[in-house]
Amino acid sequence: MCDDCQNALIGIVQQGFVCQRCKLICHPECMEKISTPCRPSIKDRSQTMLLDQHLVR
Repeated sequence: MCDDCQNALIGIVQQGFVCQRCKLICHPECMEKISTPCRPSIKDRSQTMLLDQHLVR
């Protein structure tokens, strides 16, 4: 399920992106529309880490 448009990710390979820090999921076409800042889980946060951009591959 895409965290931006709430539609299913359909297909077998490379349906979308997953942020490696906060686990946000979205379609490739929704990636540029994401307005929420990256919020890593508590265990992945460091006190010096201020993140606005999601880390996807």
